[in-house]
Amino acid sequence: MKLEADYWKPEKWRTNNQNNKQSSDLGDFTTEEITELDEAFQSAITQSSEVYEMLLEKGVAREQARALLPVGTYTEFYWTVNARSLFNFLELRTHASAQKEMQDYAHAIWAVSQEIAPWTFAAWEASKPPSE
Repeated sequence: MKLEADYWKPEKWRTNNQNNKQSSDLGDFTTEEITELDEAFQSAITQSSEVYEMLLEKGVAREQARALLPVGTYTEFYWTVNARSLFNFLELRTHASAQKEMQDYAHAIWAVSQEIAPWTFAAWEASKPPSE
């Protein structure tokens, strides 16, 4: 059974922000360091995928075998949320201080949700206090 999975890979390597533990800064890596990081990252993904396949071939249960897959393995899920919780999530996770990957995810959720319920978003925008 071949794992047909896709993995998230960083577009650019970043460093931890020293003032905000939930944020990061663009790393000042050399071309050689970027190559080393990219190769190490890909090697880890490849190795974990190969071991996963081997475990499945030996008959190990999928739920046990997948425990070693990288966190960056894409997955599909269904989410039920009410409007108040959705807008709370969007306000928190699109904020500039949120982690970049979370901001990207929240902006995607925003676009999909706004397309589905434009009138709900219009009411939300209208209910916000004016900016100072």
